[in-house]
Amino acid sequence: MLTNAGLTMDDWDDFQDTMMDSQVSQKTKANWNCWMTNYLSDCTICPPCRGVDPFQN
Repeated sequence: MLTNAGLTMDDWDDFQDTMMDSQVSQKTKANWNCWMTNYLSDCTICPPCRGVDPFQN
């Protein structure tokens, strides 16, 4: 699924680390979650994520 979405296991690990880190703001977590959902669902009709794409290096 990750490969088909254009993501790597490193991206997944970073996502999990971010979501589990109590020091990361809810706004940042929401941004990461939005982008992960966008990639995994190949979202074409949902609203765009507002923040910077954390998976683009």
